[in-house]
Amino acid sequence: MPSASGEGIAARQKSGRTMARTAAVLLSLLMATVFGWGQSAAPAKPAPTPGKVLSAWVELTGAGPSIRAVVEGGVCPIVRTDFERRQMLVRERASKAFPITVCELGAPRFARHVTVGGRKLSLTTGRLRRIVVFGDTGCRMKDAQMQACNDVNQWPFPAIMKAAAAKHPDLAIHVGDYYYREMPCTLGDAGCAGSPHGDAWPSWAADFFQPASPLLAAAPWVFARGNHEQCGRGADGWFRMLDAGPAPLTCPAIAAPFMLNLPGLDLGVIDTADMADLQLAPQKVQFYQTQLNLAPRSLSIIRPPDREEWIVTHRPIWGFELTQGAEGLLAQNKAMAKVVGRLDKPTAPQLPEADMILSGHVHFFATLSFGPLRPVQLITGDGGTILIDAQTRSGEQTIDGLLTQFTVADTYGYMLLERKGRHNWIGTLYGPKDEVLTTCAFHGRKALCKPPRK
Repeated sequence: MPSASGEGIAARQKSGRTMARTAAVLLSLLMATVFGWGQSAAPAKPAPTPGKVLSAWVELTGAGPSIRAVVEGGVCPIVRTDFERRQMLVRERASKAFPITVCELGAPRFARHVTVGGRKLSLTTGRLRRIVVFGDTGCRMKDAQMQACNDVNQWPFPAIMKAAAAKHPDLAIHVGDYYYREMPCTLGDAGCAGSPHGDAWPSWAADFFQPASPLLAAAPWVFARGNHEQCGRGADGWFRMLDAGPAPLTCPAIAAPFMLNLPGLDLGVIDTADMADLQLAPQKVQFYQTQLNLAPRSLSIIRPPDREEWIVTHRPIWGFELTQGAEGLLAQNKAMAKVVGRLDKPTAPQLPEADMILSGHVHFFATLSFGPLRPVQLITGDGGTILIDAQTRSGEQTIDGLLTQFTVADTYGYMLLERKGRHNWIGTLYGPKDEVLTTCAFHGRKALCKPPRK
């Protein structure tokens, strides 16, 4: 028989093994509870499917390039670049008039290629050599003026965008006025039948995003706000989708001026949508003087010799008024000229840092070359909306005290500016069938154009 002491040892060993097994079970349960060890993982929820991309583009802002997209539904798409994949953020959610989501994402530094929802977009990658400029592009539907939006010969903006994209520009500049379909098409008018109207997504899609899609993909853009994007007109669409600000503004509002320091070229972008052409209250004069001074570089800074500066603003600083019968030209926007500071002959350079002002608002193409005392005024209001009845011509005329070389072309088109050296550009005005209408040489504050084709 085993001894009593042997039985005690065996009992204690058995008890120890039982306690060890119990401790192991308890430890396993604890680990399973705390860390989920030994448990099958719960099925992961599938990621929401991004909405269909209706439009996508890259626009340049004061904070850097902004990748933007308009999508169906509420989920923003994935942006694919050379280095990474990132989901876009919601800029503005859907509303009754805009049943779409607007998404945006700052372009990653050094990225050269961008894809949004299968759409390839272009980024600025170095010195600008080819720039397309145009404006006043929508199809006018207001009061008695019902433009034939369904006829490419009467509304050539879609053809102009295809032709401009084929030039492979490094940058596209729209000088404002995108939204023109303000009222319903007249009953029985086949030219605009079926067109949407009102400050809503269908109108913006028809007026701008659909026809501009080839060029939206081909180049980054700079957008200026026009008077058609004023509060009470197209402001909701403008601030929601195109404004360069970090978040949409609500009316009453004016877009903040901003400066783009691009390789070899500075662009100051100013919102003059709410400015009157002829009269301006004193407080408004002071406000726009502040706007003008915020965008360009400080006048106390000496500009490097290899840099140029252009101002982009919808309303021309020196614009056109046609006399009765379009026989004479009065080339001055009185309100803007007051902002600049002089209505009479200047004795010192006006806007001394700027070489050229890019504008629209007046519905034709024009250049005004004043000489060294003023920047060149380029007007490209010929992008698609109904033109004003002007006479195509060129010549010299004393305007606001200065002998001015001018060119006017009352035809649809766009301008391609090609860099030919420091402060030297050749501008080619292309017509609606992509025919050459005239060429202009821009050198600093001087512009010389060949007589345009009639």
